[in-house]
Amino acid sequence: MGKPFPITESLPQNAQVKPELFDILGRRINTLIDEQKSAGYHTFKFEAGNLASGVYYYQLVAGDFREVKKIILLKSQTKINFIKRPNHGRFSG
Repeated sequence: MGKPFPITESLPQNAQVKPELFDILGRRINTLIDEQKSAGYHTFKFEAGNLASGVYYYQLVAGDFREVKKIILLKSQTKINFIKRPNHGRFSG
Protein backbone atom coordinates (compact mmCIF):
# COMPACT_ATOMS: atom_id res chain seq x y z
CA MET A 1 0.00 0.00 0.00
CA GLY A 2 1.16 3.50 -0.77
CA LYS A 3 0.63 6.75 0.99
CA PRO A 4 -2.94 8.12 0.78
CA PHE A 5 -3.45 11.23 -1.34
CA PRO A 6 -5.44 14.09 0.15
CA ILE A 7 -8.29 15.50 -1.92
CA THR A 8 -9.46 18.86 -0.57
CA GLU A 9 -12.85 20.17 -1.61
CA SER A 10 -14.97 23.17 -0.68
CA LEU A 11 -18.53 22.12 0.12
CA PRO A 12 -21.14 24.77 -0.74
CA GLN A 13 -23.64 23.69 1.93
CA ASN A 14 -24.19 21.37 4.89
CA ALA A 15 -25.10 18.03 3.36
CA GLN A 16 -24.70 14.29 3.21
CA VAL A 17 -21.36 13.95 1.37
CA LYS A 18 -20.41 11.03 -0.84
CA PRO A 19 -17.14 11.28 -2.77
CA GLU A 20 -16.68 8.25 -5.06
CA LEU A 21 -14.05 6.97 -7.46
CA PHE A 22 -14.99 5.41 -10.84
CA ASP A 23 -12.91 3.72 -13.52
CA ILE A 24 -12.93 4.81 -17.17
CA LEU A 25 -15.90 2.50 -17.88
CA GLY A 26 -18.01 4.09 -15.13
CA ARG A 27 -17.68 1.26 -12.61
CA ARG A 28 -17.54 2.44 -9.01
CA ILE A 29 -14.15 1.59 -7.50
CA ASN A 30 -14.54 3.08 -4.04
CA THR A 31 -16.74 5.31 -1.89
CA LEU A 32 -14.37 7.41 0.22
CA ILE A 33 -17.00 8.40 2.82
CA ASP A 34 -20.77 8.69 3.09
CA GLU A 35 -21.53 11.03 5.98
CA GLN A 36 -22.92 14.41 7.00
CA LYS A 37 -20.44 17.32 6.65
CA SER A 38 -20.73 21.05 7.22
CA ALA A 39 -20.17 23.69 4.54
CA GLY A 40 -16.53 24.64 4.04
CA TYR A 41 -13.25 22.92 3.21
CA HIS A 42 -12.79 19.21 3.89
CA THR A 43 -10.03 16.76 3.02
CA PHE A 44 -10.74 13.19 1.92
CA LYS A 45 -8.05 10.52 1.70
CA PHE A 46 -7.70 8.54 -1.52
CA GLU A 47 -5.66 5.31 -1.38
CA ALA A 48 -4.32 4.42 -4.82
CA GLY A 49 -1.93 1.61 -3.86
CA ASN A 50 -4.09 -1.18 -5.31
CA LEU A 51 -5.08 0.64 -8.53
CA ALA A 52 -3.38 0.35 -11.91
CA SER A 53 -2.08 3.39 -13.76
CA GLY A 54 -4.83 4.97 -15.82
CA VAL A 55 -7.67 7.47 -15.97
CA TYR A 56 -10.26 7.55 -13.20
CA TYR A 57 -13.13 9.88 -12.32
CA TYR A 58 -13.79 11.35 -8.91
CA GLN A 59 -17.39 12.38 -8.23
CA LEU A 60 -18.38 14.47 -5.23
CA VAL A 61 -22.08 14.61 -4.34
CA ALA A 62 -23.13 16.91 -1.48
CA GLY A 63 -26.87 17.52 -1.35
CA ASP A 64 -27.88 19.13 -4.67
CA PHE A 65 -24.23 19.84 -5.55
CA ARG A 66 -22.40 17.46 -7.90
CA GLU A 67 -18.88 17.78 -9.26
CA VAL A 68 -16.81 15.38 -11.37
CA LYS A 69 -13.05 15.55 -11.86
CA LYS A 70 -10.70 13.45 -13.91
CA ILE A 71 -7.80 11.77 -12.11
CA ILE A 72 -4.77 10.54 -14.02
CA LEU A 73 -2.86 7.98 -11.99
CA LEU A 74 0.76 7.31 -12.98
CA LYS A 75 2.64 4.65 -11.04
CA SER A 76 6.32 3.83 -11.10
CA GLN A 77 8.41 1.41 -9.07
CA THR A 78 9.20 4.04 -6.45
CA LYS A 79 6.19 6.35 -6.20
CA ILE A 80 2.68 7.17 -7.34
CA ASN A 81 1.89 10.43 -9.14
CA PHE A 82 -1.62 11.77 -8.93
CA ILE A 83 -3.07 14.50 -11.16
CA LYS A 84 -6.58 15.83 -10.52
CA ARG A 85 -8.19 17.81 -13.33
CA PRO A 86 -11.60 19.41 -13.70
CA ASN A 87 -14.05 17.60 -15.93
CA HIS A 88 -16.65 19.80 -17.57
CA GLY A 89 -19.11 17.04 -18.44
CA ARG A 90 -21.57 15.18 -16.27
CA PHE A 91 -20.94 11.67 -15.06
CA SER A 92 -23.36 9.33 -13.39
CA GLY A 93 -22.29 6.05 -12.02
